[in-house]
Amino acid sequence: MGKKIVVITGSPRKNGNSFAMTDAFIKAAEAKGHTVTRFDAAMMKLGGCRACETCYKTGKACSFDDDFNTIAPAVLEAGTAAGNVPVCRRMIWIRSILQ
Repeated sequence: MGKKIVVITGSPRKNGNSFAMTDAFIKAAEAKGHTVTRFDAAMMKLGGCRACETCYKTGKACSFDDDFNTIAPAVLEAGTAAGNVPVCRRMIWIRSILQ
């Protein structure tokens, strides 16, 4: 039985090297029987943590309605998470998710 894998990319270039590597990874993982869910963070509405701590009170990933509320449950449900960030960027989008 395959694993559930979440892949998060950080590149805004859809035809760049990071996307090509991510596509190859996903293709190989699916060929092995794994289920892959992909999130392209650069194309999503993501804000950083504001340390309001309402997530602890409500159980919702974030009290602010951005796309992190879609990513967080998928990451918690998955057995594996993978990320791909180009070196030339400052990880703006990925940093928002990791916080």
